[in-house]
Amino acid sequence: MFGPDLNDPDARGLIPRAASFIFECVNNSDEGIEWTLTCSMLEIYREELKDLLSPEPVELKIKQDGKKGIYVEGLTDVSVINEDELL
Repeated sequence: MFGPDLNDPDARGLIPRAASFIFECVNNSDEGIEWTLTCSMLEIYREELKDLLSPEPVELKIKQDGKKGIYVEGLTDVSVINEDELL
């Protein structure tokens, strides 16, 4: 998902390209807009959920709520201010 080389624009994977696009949009937005960006990383393998940002194994469950929509209960959220922090 990250690609073989983060420094080569042609070899970057999906996650670095998406992160670049998001921060490019934020940096090119109007001055009066305040942004808060959070990141979570979830692995789903053989119907098991794994929080890739948590140092400890955590039991995660997919939930649905009328206001929140579909979400993963217990998933770690980390605030990020630039692309380097995200990657």
